[in-house]
Amino acid sequence: MDIEKQQIQEELLLIKMDDIEKQLNNNYEIDNSNPNWDSNSDSDWGPEEQCTLYSIMDIDSSILTKPPNFSTKSLTIRIKSKPFAHGAERSAYYMKTSTGEKWVFKEFKERIHNHTNEPVIISAHVSAIGIYFAKEFCSKWKNKKLKVTKAHYIEIPGRKILKYFNVENLLKGKFERFINNSGYINQELNALSPQSFAHFSWQFSEKKIMITDLQGIVKSKKYILTDSALHSVDKAFGATDYGDEGIEAFFKTHYCSKICKDLKLEFHPKQPGGG
Repeated sequence: MDIEKQQIQEELLLIKMDDIEKQLNNNYEIDNSNPNWDSNSDSDWGPEEQCTLYSIMDIDSSILTKPPNFSTKSLTIRIKSKPFAHGAERSAYYMKTSTGEKWVFKEFKERIHNHTNEPVIISAHVSAIGIYFAKEFCSKWKNKKLKVTKAHYIEIPGRKILKYFNVENLLKGKFERFINNSGYINQELNALSPQSFAHFSWQFSEKKIMITDLQGIVKSKKYILTDSALHSVDKAFGATDYGDEGIEAFFKTHYCSKICKDLKLEFHPKQPGGG
């Protein structure tokens, strides 16, 4: 092993040890105050950085079976120094571009995953499949009240080790989780459309894939979903893909609504009351 590769391996080990310590001590500071988007103060934002934005092209049925194709674009960005939220796997930061665009920048809690582009490509691919499912769901349902936002990824070449991250356009509104990826359904919200959407994706994909972990905002009675996950029979979509077990976990708590029945969605054997 040459000296540069050895140095990278040593730095990655130190990063991994630091992340483990943070998780053990739950030492994740957040700043959930509204950012001053117009400020360029170093106390508000990190340094200016150059990056390449990768966006998936041609979202159609081929996205289910083929690797995605990406377009590229150069951006100048600044990122808040502290995250405004933490998920199970990633931390979310506000990010802005030199042209005034507002984004969300996502870093894995186990930051070693930001060393290669494979995890961020998977996340972008998952979002593209979600977009395709949503278009088909709305078409079959004859209703346009649900959409999935696109996840992109960026490469920051000025960073030596950790340089691949997912980014999404910032959503404005009250953020809610409607279902998670392990069977939980937020019954208080009575969000029937996201549940039926998950059920639809399973049947539409010939029982091979299910969209899950549905979260986002409701705007003008329209569900705008982001950062979803997929369960697949071959567990092809990263650490949050629980395969058949994840699919069954959803159906164990899912009661079909009028939407499911109107779409003639098939009952799953694990559904309570036969659906």
